[in-house]
Amino acid sequence: MLDEGANNLSALDIAEQLELLGAGISASASLDSSTVSLSALDNNIQESLSLFSSVIRQPNFPVKELERVKSNWLDLIVQEQASPFSIALRQLPPLLYGEDHAYGIPFTGSGYKDTVSSIERSHLIDFHRNHYGVDNATLIIVGGLSKSTLVPLLEKYFSGWSEVSPATLEDANQGADLLAGKMRKLLPVAAPEQPVIYLIDRPNAPQSLILGGQLLPPTGEADAYIIDMASQILGGSFNSRINMNLREDKGWAYGARTMTADALSQRPLLYYAPVQVDKTLESLQELIREAEAYISDQPPTTEELDRFKASYIRSLPGKFETNRSVLAALSSMVEFERPLNYIEQQQRLIGALEVSDLLPAIAEHIRPASMTWLIVGDLSQVQAALEKADIGPIVILSP
Repeated sequence: MLDEGANNLSALDIAEQLELLGAGISASASLDSSTVSLSALDNNIQESLSLFSSVIRQPNFPVKELERVKSNWLDLIVQEQASPFSIALRQLPPLLYGEDHAYGIPFTGSGYKDTVSSIERSHLIDFHRNHYGVDNATLIIVGGLSKSTLVPLLEKYFSGWSEVSPATLEDANQGADLLAGKMRKLLPVAAPEQPVIYLIDRPNAPQSLILGGQLLPPTGEADAYIIDMASQILGGSFNSRINMNLREDKGWAYGARTMTADALSQRPLLYYAPVQVDKTLESLQELIREAEAYISDQPPTTEELDRFKASYIRSLPGKFETNRSVLAALSSMVEFERPLNYIEQQQRLIGALEVSDLLPAIAEHIRPASMTWLIVGDLSQVQAALEKADIGPIVILSP
């Protein structure tokens, strides 16, 4: 809603000015932060910064535009509920974290129908006042303009930006869901004592979507790069073990992988596999077998590690080809309080990794016996076999 009206400008006025300036403004949010970005031509930087400042500091959240955006958002939620992967991304987080945890919300980022429907203009005004302040923001600029050119413009358009109250900042840092009127904490979540399988029925579906999850330490932990490398070898790319098994060897899936996400608190490790409906149980058993072998008698090999190390190092130049990619890297450093030479450090650390460095992290953090599994598929074809296999308790969920 930030660019749907600001200062004395309507959404159409903002769009028109951006087009004339050859600029773009976008806003997004993640689990831990929100981002407002400006892409502008050097020749039009003054006018572009003026508009950018208005959008950040003086949004007016017009009721008409709010109702339109809410309607579009509700349509998006309906669309998500028609996609097995989106259904799983919506349902898994509360199962992993608990409904009262700040991360126990749909990973699609779209929220819930009742929450979106209840949003009023006053909520947005209060939220903006309580969270968008100069003391709760970091400005990152990538481009060819000099500091001597930029600083006077920044002082002109951002001086006088109000601060956020310390109490509100503390609430935000603790995961306060002020809009919903309740507190969502970033408290540690204990691993389940046994695997649990949740099922969602999709009658006549030709595939089953398997999405498994467990929690890892926060992104900012010192050994996060070791855990990420271990995940890459297990399932992070086409040549990883899980995909080579389920796709290349068995032919049960078009693609299967593991994924990690960044977060300031415990972050998720996800196992993803859309598989033939008649191979649902067998695919789940193979995912579990691969993870169990990885932590026991089939640890990563030197050949695997060297391949993924080389892939990471060769990919680094491509991650800094554009202003936007450099901006993303700097934003990550700010969010996770990393040093400015973080990329150089990572290259050295990853380049020096040995299999012996991975083994303690794998033993501690890869936990197939504590997985939460969510399967979206035709239960008439898969439920009985899963129950008979007795992998863990089975719970049926509504879509």
